[in-house]
This record gives sequence, C-alpha cells and structure tokens, in this order.
Amino acid sequence: MGGNLLYKQRTIIIMVCIGIALLSFESISKAGTIIDNSSKLLDLATKKFGTLTPVEEKLFKAIAEGFHANYHADDLNDNDPCMAKNWSKERILKSDRITWLWKNNEA
Repeated sequence: MGGNLLYKQRTIIIMVCIGIALLSFESISKAGTIIDNSSKLLDLATKKFGTLTPVEEKLFKAIAEGFHANYHADDLNDNDPCMAKNWSKERILKSDRITWLWKNNEA
C-alpha cells in the first residue's frame, strides 16, 4: 500500500514539472514572437517614415507587444489637452503614424 502511494506522489510531481515546463516554453515562445513583431513593425515604420523619434518607437513597440503607449505626465495637470502647447516633444505624435497603423495591413 505504501509503495502505491509513493508511486502516485511521484507521478503527480512529474506531471506538475511537465506542466510548468510547458508553460515556461509557451512564455518563451510568446516573448520571441513579441520581439519578432516589434522588430518587424519598427522596420516597416522606418521604411515608411524614415528615422523614428523616440515617441514613434514607443508607439510601434507597444502596439507590436499588444499594449498601448502611455504618454501621460506624472503631474495630472500637465495631461490637460488645453495645456498641449506646453508639452515637450516626448509627448507629440504625428497623426499620420496612427493612420498608417490603421490602413496598412502589414502593420
């Protein structure tokens, strides 16, 4: 009886280890895909627009990784669109970049 219990425990431990290994492999695969997507989108954008600004790179990398780019300032008052004339270059994004993302099937 004791040997059977030990066999079941070992089997469960092995199954858990296999499960963890598979999940780890899936995460690594997804990370590689994100890097490939990010590189591909940056290459396409560079071909279209030339040298990208840090703001544009941030947008394209975020989109490729399935996120949105956050350009908010730490001070909430600085996020008021009425204050846009005071915003630094790090917060200005040309609208044609966004339009290109929507219209270009490769992007």
